Amino acid sequence: MKKTGLNNLPLDLTILSANINQELSDVDTRYAIRQLSKRQFTSRNDQAMALYDVLRNEMDINVSIRRVSRYNLVDPSKLSKLLRNPNRKKWDRSPKLTPEQELEVLDWLSNCYNNNNPQTPRDLRNEILNRFDVFVTKNWFRYLMKKYPNKLVIATAHPQDDKRLSVTKNTAKEHISNLLNYVNGIPTELILNLDEASSSDWEDRRSKKVIVPEYAKDRRIEFEVSRATKKITICSTISMAGDVLPPLIVSRRKTIDDDVYNAGWREGQDFVYAYQERGFINSKIFNNYIYEHVIPYIKNTRTSMKIEKSPAVLLIDNCPLHTNEELYRRLALENIRVITFPPHTTNLFQPLDLVTFHVYKQEKCNMRSKYKKGSQIDLFYRNLVSMEKATHSSNNRNAFYCAGLSIQTSVIPHVASIRVEYLNKVIDESNLSNDERINNMIEFGWVNKKYFQEFQ
Repeated sequence: MKKTGLNNLPLDLTILSANINQELSDVDTRYAIRQLSKRQFTSRNDQAMALYDVLRNEMDINVSIRRVSRYNLVDPSKLSKLLRNPNRKKWDRSPKLTPEQELEVLDWLSNCYNNNNPQTPRDLRNEILNRFDVFVTKNWFRYLMKKYPNKLVIATAHPQDDKRLSVTKNTAKEHISNLLNYVNGIPTELILNLDEASSSDWEDRRSKKVIVPEYAKDRRIEFEVSRATKKITICSTISMAGDVLPPLIVSRRKTIDDDVYNAGWREGQDFVYAYQERGFINSKIFNNYIYEHVIPYIKNTRTSMKIEKSPAVLLIDNCPLHTNEELYRRLALENIRVITFPPHTTNLFQPLDLVTFHVYKQEKCNMRSKYKKGSQIDLFYRNLVSMEKATHSSNNRNAFYCAGLSIQTSVIPHVASIRVEYLNKVIDESNLSNDERINNMIEFGWVNKKYFQEFQ
């Protein structure tokens, strides 16, 4: 910010706003400019003195004279003399909220929570500014909580796919019956979970501190998030016994750079690669991965364990690309049961969502690559190393345990046992709906069962 000092006319508010916004938040800047716009100033120094009063006295921002002189492009020494003049008229402090307005804010916070949209302290400041044209400080919410101790609490809200908030608990409990009927007693080496993760806005969403009604303090609080456009897709497959298959990477690059192979990565063993112009996985890529990697793994496992006639289980979600009849028929032919979760409940039941992808995203977020940022080798390094750390044996077994499947070690080979009491508790404590008017129209459970009957 260059001081001109030559022009003593009040500074254009657009320029002043840009100068302030380099150091203060959008909310602070917007309010300060809005207050200045209410008055007419004869000189730039008058404008600067008003800004100083607004920032310090009304907004409780400990700003120096030198900083204000930078914002207004005035001489700091002259501004200092003017501000220290005991006879100058100071900016009047604006009133805060009335008791009636405070109660209106409490109602608004409660309604937001009930609509699965809990508000952060920043959101609260924005709402008060927009609704009442009143500025409150960053910590004003603490005053509100102290004044109404039985009305508000600070809690942690977790991102949640918006559709997951419209599934009934009774629908979710059907999943327990499916596990008992179709997964219980299956050898753990033959129980697989497969799903995709991606680099997206959804992935980057973090839990946040929110202000909610006091009665919600012991609940898990979630807020709606819509999934965004993907940049790269990585598909992981783990077994309940702790094994992991090579992850599938789908990218917008048609070829793989020599740097990837020179770094020691082995295609087919360390990863499987597929090209798609937008980085999305499609049905063709998904089916090929199943045919060329998942089915051979199950066949080899059966042969090595001498359990050729034992059924296998593939746990997947209801993503449209997973639900195609060609795939269902082929997996039935290989004696592989496809078990899908109730729609929008993978956050409760899917092993990969409960443990693996959380660790993967955390590792990738903290990963320091030695390669040029954005290069293909950098992409491979961060994703593959993070996935390797997320899918070691103990993590995989723990993922299934968190999904309600424990290992029964009293028999050889080890088989799955369903944690019914635990799963009922998970559902009861979830934010799933109790409204039985919600009708689920998506098939789930053993979705390729009819083809088993066809081949018998």
